[in-house]
Amino acid sequence: MGSAVEALFKHWLGCIFSIKEYIGPCIYIGHDYYDVNVALLGRSPRGFVLALWGDPCGERLENLNGLVARERVVGSCKVPSGDGFVEMPRYEVKGFVLAKPVLKYRALVFQLVERYEGPFRRICIPPLEGIRWWMHNLVSGPWITPELNYPEGEHVTVVLKDNGVVQTPEGDEKLTDIIYSPCKYVFGGRWLYWSPVGPPVRAPGAGSLTGAELPVVRSPSRYLRVGPWIAWHRVLGILDDGKWVVIGDDGLYEAVFTPTAKDPLGEFGEVGYVKVTGPYTGDVDDVRSPCGAPGLVACVDDTREALTSAGHRCDIDGGIPHVLLGYSTVYGLGREVIDWPLVDTCGVLLKLGDFWIFDWRS
Repeated sequence: MGSAVEALFKHWLGCIFSIKEYIGPCIYIGHDYYDVNVALLGRSPRGFVLALWGDPCGERLENLNGLVARERVVGSCKVPSGDGFVEMPRYEVKGFVLAKPVLKYRALVFQLVERYEGPFRRICIPPLEGIRWWMHNLVSGPWITPELNYPEGEHVTVVLKDNGVVQTPEGDEKLTDIIYSPCKYVFGGRWLYWSPVGPPVRAPGAGSLTGAELPVVRSPSRYLRVGPWIAWHRVLGILDDGKWVVIGDDGLYEAVFTPTAKDPLGEFGEVGYVKVTGPYTGDVDDVRSPCGAPGLVACVDDTREALTSAGHRCDIDGGIPHVLLGYSTVYGLGREVIDWPLVDTCGVLLKLGDFWIFDWRS
């Protein structure tokens, strides 16, 4: 049995040649009428939750039940028919689906089950080079927004540092197709094949943070701090029991937040502390990271200079400006992102309806 399981999880979670049989990050398959984008959002008690969006052609929509707005024709396309082509309407496709992993053609893939509208646990998203502001480029040449000051090239991964956006060697072509569990990719070692249904990956700390009490500091114009660190980078996520998982220099730790302010979200300065109880010995995929990570960045004192150096605009009428790395879009949002993990980010970002925010690939 062990060898069979090992063989199963050494296959890529990759593409196959039918939208009916595969729902996953590279669903486009190279055919015009498969133009549907997909991002793995997280898990529910019934399976994996994926976001689908795009404007596919009308010929192959029977397997996107409940997601196709047939009253919303957004264009047209031509598909092969006999010796020529026939023009078909394009429809808007947008929504969530429940999917299950299946073994198909010697590969582990996701199969669409049904439309889904319930809650989900966000997947684990790690930092790269200690920074959880990063994005992966899929295409050769410039990024989608040419005026941005970004490195060119296919399969380029960039992180936002003090001097702007720079390429990191931590990302490579594997981020394109097979990274369904980026935390396993980062914490489990490059020799693994990174499947969210594969064997658990654990990265417990060696003890350097055990017993530490780290102040939690809220600022008017900066990201939340935990000890000396930006919480967005150093708090990997939240567990189902509410504990925080903190990234130490020697591994992962569990911590419990205790407020000291009467209203932690209504005051600035030190609003509480986290007590590190010990190493985190669970699976990294059980950690719930914030929605918006890794590509969404708030334009605040921590990031404004770096973002403008990269060509992003940090101005908007209303709210705190937020940008998505690799894109020119600017969103006006509240404090949810900079105050995380004191407040959840998923609700407000889902209401935006821009599912690119939930992907790490541009």
